[in-house]
This record gives sequence, structure tokens and C-alpha cells, in this order.
Amino acid sequence: MNDKQSVIVIGGGIAGLTAGFKLKKAGWDVKVLEANSQIGGPIQTVLSEGFLAELGPNTILETSPKVTQLVTEVGLDDQ
Repeated sequence: MNDKQSVIVIGGGIAGLTAGFKLKKAGWDVKVLEANSQIGGPIQTVLSEGFLAELGPNTILETSPKVTQLVTEVGLDDQ
């Protein structure tokens, strides 16, 4: 018998990915569903003709300790 709780997160934008990450970390069995071919919601990276373009919000304000903690937890603090 599987004692893990299961949850489906609708949307693979920053909110859905964060929710999925936190739930997985708390021991839930998580499935994230995204309608588009890429995750990220409005946050996208495009490589075209050797140029890199960031689309959507272009900054994360690390004035919130929770944002800084999340960036560290997912292993992006050196990026």
C-alpha cells in the first residue's frame, strides 16, 4: 500500500513549479501538468542566431528571504 498523498499541480509557471517543488520536498507524490511545450509560464529563454533573449519578467528581487531561500534550495544560488 502506498501511504504517499498524491497531488496534481496545474501549470508549469513559476508558481506551479514552486508548489510542486515544495510539495515533493514535503513527501507528496507530485505531477505537474503544463499545456505548452515548455515549462516556465511567461518566463522563457530563447536562443536565436547565436543570441540569447530572456522573455517575461527579467528580474527576481532577492529582497525577500523566502525568494533567496527557494533559489538556494533548488540549487540556483550560483547562477
